[in-house]
Amino acid sequence: MQNMTTHIPHLEELGINHISVHVGVDQKAIGITQLKALQRIKDISTKSVLSVAGGINLSNLNQYKTLKPDIIIVGGEINHSDHPIDTAQTLYNKIKTLR
Repeated sequence: MQNMTTHIPHLEELGINHISVHVGVDQKAIGITQLKALQRIKDISTKSVLSVAGGINLSNLNQYKTLKPDIIIVGGEINHSDHPIDTAQTLYNKIKTLR
């Protein structure tokens, strides 16, 4: 979304109440990260639940602590794990400490 500063408040006035941040490969190539995008949207949004997804794993999960998204979506870290149940449990326990 090019002009989030005006689009997000307008969408929230229309009743949008959930924004999910997932940065595409093209945006990552120019230096935009989920953390940067989440921070920008958090600065603009006043009414929405905010979720974040994409590339979140055990080693970078703590970086989300200060931004405190309402929902953290983890996929690949679990799906590509040799021990997905253990990985999911570890992520869950670590996410609980972020609240």
